Amino acid sequence: MKNAQNIPKKHGSKKQLLPTNFNQGKLNDVLNGYTEALIRAETLNSNEEDALLADIPFVQVFIISCNNMANTYEELGQLEKAEKMLCKSVYFVVYLLNHYSDERAESLHLENELKRTVLAYTNFCQQKKRKIDEVVQEVKEKYVSHV
Repeated sequence: MKNAQNIPKKHGSKKQLLPTNFNQGKLNDVLNGYTEALIRAETLNSNEEDALLADIPFVQVFIISCNNMANTYEELGQLEKAEKMLCKSVYFVVYLLNHYSDERAESLHLENELKRTVLAYTNFCQQKKRKIDEVVQEVKEKYVSHV
């Protein structure tokens, strides 16, 4: 007899697998790995001059870590945590834009990163029917209004 948790369940016209404890555990393991990656990305940010000298894309590493965690939280059904991770990447880029010279911001492609992070966050909120953070909305209107 098949394990009932692995039998596809029909929802409307789409088939979905019900989550199993095994899959849940694997996602938690993945989340632990992404948390470790985020800690390392934060360490890179604390040593940004060294990262720049070594040509390490520390901004992108941080954003990717946040996105990976957000995607995993979403898979786990933890939408609030997913949203917070996406919002965190927006705030990070805004912080850098406010603290770096225009030359450094341009060399790190921060405006492009800001557009990407804002769009990822707002798309998530729209898809999940969640309210968009007020600061992110202001940033979107100011920097990403044409998208």
